[in-house]
Order: sequence, then C-alpha cells, then structure tokens
Amino acid sequence: MVQWDIVRGLIPLNDGGAKERGDRGTAAQKGAGDLEKDVKAANDKVKELNEKLIAASEKLGNKEFPAELTKELAAINIPFDATNLEGKQVGSLPGKVLRPLLSYTTSVQDLNKTKDSLKNLLGIAQPKMEKFWKEEKEPVLNYSVIFRGDQKGTLAELVPVKEPFPMGKEWPESFTIVKTTKTAQGPKNEDKKATRWKKGELTGNEPIAIPLDPQSAAALSGEEIVYKLSNAMRDIRELNEGKDKGTTSETVGLLKEGEDLAAELHKAFTAR
Repeated sequence: MVQWDIVRGLIPLNDGGAKERGDRGTAAQKGAGDLEKDVKAANDKVKELNEKLIAASEKLGNKEFPAELTKELAAINIPFDATNLEGKQVGSLPGKVLRPLLSYTTSVQDLNKTKDSLKNLLGIAQPKMEKFWKEEKEPVLNYSVIFRGDQKGTLAELVPVKEPFPMGKEWPESFTIVKTTKTAQGPKNEDKKATRWKKGELTGNEPIAIPLDPQSAAALSGEEIVYKLSNAMRDIRELNEGKDKGTTSETVGLLKEGEDLAAELHKAFTAR
C-alpha cells in the first residue's frame, strides 16, 4: 500500500519505482499506437505482394511468363523488422500483444527473404520456361544416350544434342553431340559427331547415339523450373493467406495475423 505524506501535500513516499513503472507503461502505450500504424503499413504491402502473385499465377496457368513480376518483387519490401520495436517499451506490453508482435516480426522477415529468393529464381526461369512451353507443342530431341565399353561392361552416358531436332519430323542419320571429358584443367566440352543407332552394336569408333524421349527428360528441361516457380509462388501465398483450412494443421496467414495484431495494439494504445 502506498503511504502518503500529508505534510508535503499528499505526495506518495518512496514513489520512485512506481513512477518509473508508470513512465514505462506510458511509453509502451504510445509505442503501441506507433506500432499499430507500422503493422497496418506492413500489411498493406503484404496485400500488394499477394495481388501481384495472384496475377502472376494466372499468367503461369495460361503458360505466359510473368516477366513484370521480377521488377515488382524488387520494388516491394514489407517494412517491418526488429528496428520497429526499438524504443517502444514492448516489454511492458501485455503478453497477448507481445507474443503475436514478436511472431509477426519474425514472419515478415521470413517473407522478405522468401520473396527475394523468388525474385532470383524468376531471373533464370524465363528462357527455360518459354523454351519448354514452345517444345510442349512441338517436342524437340535435346538429349541422346551414347554407350562405351568398360572393364565391367557397357556404360550409358547422357549427352546434349548440339542442334536439337523436332521429334515429329524425320530424324537425321547423324548429328553432333556435346561430350564432356575430364582434363587436368577441369571439365572440357567437345563436339563429336554421333551416328544414330538403328540396330547392331551400341559401341564403335564413333559414338552411337539413341535420342532420349523428351518426356523422360523432364528434370533436364524447363518443366522442373515451371514446378519450382509455381510452388514458390504458392508457398508465399499460403504464408500470407493461410493454408489447410478446417484441419488440425490450419494456419491463419500473415494477413490475418497482422489484422488481429493491429486490433490488439489499438486496444493497448487506447487503454486507460
């Protein structure tokens, strides 16, 4: 119980600690108001990012590369990190506000990193994806298998075809492959003429090659990067929107977390 000094005009005795706590509480209350604005600004950027990803996903679904997304991702940064908490006396906030605040801070930092990874992937994806979509309509033989003898038997080697040829047209009797050999200076690529195998021995003085079915070379074509890009965009949207609705592993998503956090910060700011 606080003791009062009547002589000095109702000034509490030993009130230094109480005053310090009160100052921290006032600073935390003001900090909550500032953080509410910061969280709302960050959430607006999350919404903008999500809208860009939705539009890009629609383009991918139509087999059109979202070329503008690279610049858009570079221009978007979710403006919330640990520096927003400095000087806000967040340690004096109620646990129901502090815990989601710290969680939101970490999630936004993770989102910015994931966004930058997607931007980097986009930079290398466009030519591969456009080539893949074109070759989906007109399949091209990009790879062949050649064979060589070994002490233990015959070995197969996968090699690129220097000038890929259409699968649906007449195949050439011979073509140039790119063979990699080891040297003292490191791997070296050499062009070699190969004869397309029809029948008989698989090894000879010159390489004998069998064209590789494009469908079995998905990991070597643009198909794999199409999946990687689609999945990367989906992962970011799930982080923002939540996932697994109605299941035990349901997540609410960063957008809802931000809305709820801003509401709690507003309550802390207006509390009396």
